[in-house]
Amino acid sequence: MKHYSFFARILVCMILLAALSFPASAQQKYAVLISAGNTTADDAMYHSEYWYDLFLMYRMLIERGFTHDRIFVLYGNGNDFVSAHAAYQTAAVFPGLVRIADFSNTEANCNNIFTWLGAGNPAQGVPQIQSGDFLYYWWMGHGSWDGDDASGNHLYHALIQNTGEQVTDAEFSVMFQHLPACLIKTMFVMTCHSGALFDAIPGLHYTAHTAARYDQVSHSAVFDRPHADFSYYAANALREVTPTGVAVAADTDVDGRLTIREANVYAHAQTTSSETVVFDFRSIAPRVALEDALPAATVPAQGIYSRDYAEDDGTEPSDTSHIWYEGPDLWVRHINDGITAPQNAEFGQTNSIYARVHNLGCATVNATAGLSWSEQSTWNNPFLWNPIASVPVNNLLSGESRVVHQPWSSVPLPGKYCLHTVLNAPGDPVKPVGESYLDNNQVQLNIDVKDTVWEWTKSSYFWIENGIREAIDVDLTITIPHVPGLPNPPKIQLIIPAELKFAEVTGAEIQRRGRNIVIQIQSLENKVVVRRIKLGPLEKREAVLQVSLPEGTKIGATAKIKVVETWKEKPVGGILFCIRAATVNQVIGVAVQRMENLLRMFANMSQSKASKRMSEICLKNLQIIPEDRTKFIGFLRELVREEPNLRRDFTKALLRRDSEMLKALQILIGAAKEGDPGVFVAAQEAISHASMPFFRRFIKKQ
Repeated sequence: MKHYSFFARILVCMILLAALSFPASAQQKYAVLISAGNTTADDAMYHSEYWYDLFLMYRMLIERGFTHDRIFVLYGNGNDFVSAHAAYQTAAVFPGLVRIADFSNTEANCNNIFTWLGAGNPAQGVPQIQSGDFLYYWWMGHGSWDGDDASGNHLYHALIQNTGEQVTDAEFSVMFQHLPACLIKTMFVMTCHSGALFDAIPGLHYTAHTAARYDQVSHSAVFDRPHADFSYYAANALREVTPTGVAVAADTDVDGRLTIREANVYAHAQTTSSETVVFDFRSIAPRVALEDALPAATVPAQGIYSRDYAEDDGTEPSDTSHIWYEGPDLWVRHINDGITAPQNAEFGQTNSIYARVHNLGCATVNATAGLSWSEQSTWNNPFLWNPIASVPVNNLLSGESRVVHQPWSSVPLPGKYCLHTVLNAPGDPVKPVGESYLDNNQVQLNIDVKDTVWEWTKSSYFWIENGIREAIDVDLTITIPHVPGLPNPPKIQLIIPAELKFAEVTGAEIQRRGRNIVIQIQSLENKVVVRRIKLGPLEKREAVLQVSLPEGTKIGATAKIKVVETWKEKPVGGILFCIRAATVNQVIGVAVQRMENLLRMFANMSQSKASKRMSEICLKNLQIIPEDRTKFIGFLRELVREEPNLRRDFTKALLRRDSEMLKALQILIGAAKEGDPGVFVAAQEAISHASMPFFRRFIKKQ
C-alpha cells in the first residue's frame, strides 16, 4: 500500500472520489516489481543495483501512465533506500510520496502479492485483477540453473539475497496460476540463467524477456550508476531517455507509440554481455504499448485455435506473407515417439499424427480435433478431404496448449499427403471455408520433405486443381528462397501436361517434350509464374516438380521450393517442397523400405505372388549399402527376375496395360544393368507413382 504525505493524501482522496463518479474502465494496467535484495550503500557494484534498477523501472511506469496505487513494489525490508543521488530519491522525483516500496521481499510476500491480486485484498490495498487486464512484471536479482528434469525441462531458482530464501520455477508457476487466465502479461526477469524459467510459466497470454539464456550468467556495469545491463537498457528503451537525459531512439517506426516489441529490439541489441532471450509465442509484444489506456485490447482472447505458422497468434485471417500451410501444430511421425520434427507419412505402416490445440478463451472447454488427409494439391479443397479420426480434447483449460495423438494405420496411397486439422468447440465452430488461413480452427500441413544425393533428380508429384464447380483461371507461383549450404542454384523444372492451357510463363524458359511442357527455372532470384491456367469445374491436372541439388551441397542443406496457387489474386493453397541433401546410404535405405512397403501392400490387396516375392527380397536387403557393389547388383537382379510377373499382375489388377508402369519397370531393369543406386531410387519413385491408380480404385471400393 503506497504511503503519501498529509497533503498528498488529501489530493489522492479527491482523485479517488472523482473516479467513483465515472464508470470503471473495462481494462486496467498493473505492475509488480520485485527487487530481490536490499541496498545499503550507494555506487557499490552488484549491490546498489537492487535500488537503482528498481527505482528506474518504477519511474518508467509512472511516466508511461501507470498509477502509484496499481504498482506493487517488493523490496528489502519494505522501506526505500535513501540514496545520496537526487535522481534515485523518492521525495525528489515523486513529491508527496513517502516511499515506493509496499512490502518486504520475503518469499511469503512474493507469493502473497499474486494471491492478493488474484482474489483482491482491500486490507492490503490490492484490488482484484481481472481477465483482460494488463500486468507488467519485473524481477531483479540472482538466479541459478539447476540442471534439467527427466523431460528435458530446465530447472531454475531465484535467490532473495537479503533473506537467503529461494523461489523455484515451480513456485513461480504456482504464483502465476493465481492470476486470471486471460490476463495479458509482459515479464522481464533480470537474473543469471533466467532463460530457464520459460519451461515453468503457464498460459498463452504473455511475452517474456530474460537477461540471459538458461546456461549463461548476466552482468552489471557502471553507467550513470551501477546497473544490471539488460534492466538498464530495457528501462531506457521504455522511457526513451537515459537517466542523464540522453534521448533513446527506441521508437523505430517513429509513430509516437513505443511498443514492447520496439523496446525489446533496442534493449536486446544493446545488451552484449549475455545473450538475452525473448518468448512471445503469440506475438503480443507488437500490440502492447505501456502508455495505452487499453494496452491489451487487440490481443485475441477467445476460442480455440491451432497455428498456421510459428508466429501465428490466433488472429483471423492469418498473415499470408508467411507459409501458412506448414502448420507447426500438426505433424506426422513414423512411430509414436513424441518428437515434434515432422516426417512424411509412410505408406504400408502405422504412422502417428500429432495435433496441438490452444485455448485462448477464459473458460475450460471440451473440443474435438478432426483429422483428415488428401492427395497433395495446390488447392486446399475440403470436398476432397478424407477423414482419419475425430480426437476428443476434453477439459482444455483456459490458456492451455495440449498435444493430442492419433495412430494412422490406414495410410491409403504411396506418395505424399496434405493433412488437415479441423477444430470444433461449443461457441467456436469451424467456419465453412477451405483456406485454413481464414479460420484459426483449421490447419493445413502441406510439406513434402525428400532426401536426395547431389545431382540425382528428385521428382515430386502434385495436383493443380480447381476446387469449385465452375470453370476458372488460376495462377501458379514458384519461389525459391536463398539456401545456405548450396554452392550453386539447384536445377529445377516443372512438368505439366501439354494440353493444359495457360496464357504465359514469366521468369522461366519453356520447352515442349512429347506430351509434356517443361518449364526450366534458371535462377534462385526469379519468381516463376504460370498465368491464367484454364481449369474446368472441379478439374485437376497432375504436375511434377523435379529438383537436382548441385555437386558439393552440404549434407543436411535443404532447397525449399514454394508453390502457391491463386485465384482472383487470393491464395487457395500451396505446397512447400523441401529437398534435403543426404548420404547415398540414407537415401537407398529409405528407397528399399518404401519399395518393400509398396510391394507388400500391393500383394495383400491383389494377391500378387510376384509382388510378395519382391517384397521379401527387399525385406531381407533393408540394410544393403551401395558400396558393396556385388551384393547391391545381386539385389537388383533378384528384383528384375520377377519383373515380368509383376508387370503381368499389375496389368491384371488395373484391368489394362499401363504405360506408366511399363516405363517404371524399364527403369528398374536399367538400374540392374548399370548397378546405379540413383537409377534404383528413380525406379522406386516411378513404380510408386504408377501404382497409384490401383490404390485409388481400391479406396473407392471401401
